[in-house]
Amino acid sequence: MKEARTAPGRPAVIPSGFRWLAPYLAVWGIQGVVAAAVDFFQDWIDLDWLAQGVFAAAVLASIAVWVKTRRKSGAARESSITLVMLAFPAVMLIGAVAVLEYVQAVGPYFVALLRAFLLSVVFVLLGAAADRRLFWLGLWLFALTIVMALWYLGYSGVILQGMSGLSLLVCAWSLTRPPAPVTG
Repeated sequence: MKEARTAPGRPAVIPSGFRWLAPYLAVWGIQGVVAAAVDFFQDWIDLDWLAQGVFAAAVLASIAVWVKTRRKSGAARESSITLVMLAFPAVMLIGAVAVLEYVQAVGPYFVALLRAFLLSVVFVLLGAAADRRLFWLGLWLFALTIVMALWYLGYSGVILQGMSGLSLLVCAWSLTRPPAPVTG
């Protein structure tokens, strides 16, 4: 049987430093897909309660995953402080976007487009560090976001949220699989 080769300088398996992201990516991917479906059906049925419930469920599931992994690993590791500190820029960015939206400094499509652009950049960075499938996923999401912004802006909120959720699920799957083989 022919063994898959990896690119020179690439590890034979995904670094364990990225595998811990998979459950979180899956939870928030499911939340993104369900939230996009709720947004789509919002015109016909009042589903605000469901959108808030799905978000709350995703937060609770993320906390449950964090508690479970923390119990498995025992005492807090030294790197947990770094992990918490890495979360601050994300929280600050979310807060900044919320304030810009609150003061109406940005249009109604800004958040959906920014979220998709940032997610595509994260995928490209993860692809460079872990698996090239994520690199291509990031480029695909970037191109989709550009197409949605230029020609289908009115649908961008629903489509980009759904596709971002699906791409998070693909990313979670990819981080649990061996790296893509080098062809040729």
